[in-house]
Amino acid sequence: MMMNQQMMPGQVQVVVANQGPSQWSSGMFDCDQDCGSFVVGWFCPCIQYGTNMDTLNKSGCFGPCCSYGCMAMLGCHCIIGASGRSNIRSRYLIPGDGCEDCLLHYFCVPCVLSQEYREILKRETNQIIVQTNIIQQPVMMQPGFQQPYQQGYPQQGYPPQQQGYPPQQQGYPPYQA
Repeated sequence: MMMNQQMMPGQVQVVVANQGPSQWSSGMFDCDQDCGSFVVGWFCPCIQYGTNMDTLNKSGCFGPCCSYGCMAMLGCHCIIGASGRSNIRSRYLIPGDGCEDCLLHYFCVPCVLSQEYREILKRETNQIIVQTNIIQQPVMMQPGFQQPYQQGYPQQGYPPQQQGYPPQQQGYPPYQA
């Protein structure tokens, strides 16, 4: 149910379709779809995990990368990996459970990290936008009024730049040896 609200000039209204439960867009062993994330997941899983969490949460990759690395040194990388996978599943309404996530991160680290990366990229770049409304305020101009910088000058509002060297400044004492 959408409420009828008054839009103000300059506002943008975006309505995103709410999708129900879904599945992973690619299989766990479809690593050939993105070999780069698979190789990084194989040799440096902490970096791939940090990249996944940064892409998902836009919070930086340093913290998740270090956390995953420390847990990996303790042999418990599957716990933090399962937590990240659970975040992905809950955000995109993908069914599964924590036990499965933990086992996948323990036995198939590069494949799972690569699958998560592909899923995040696909979901974040392919959001379904149903409707976009941009309300613009009408521009009223007086007769004879001309917008500044219309004759080929930049539209950012910067004044035109002078060319050549700046003029010599007078009044400095001469150099004495």
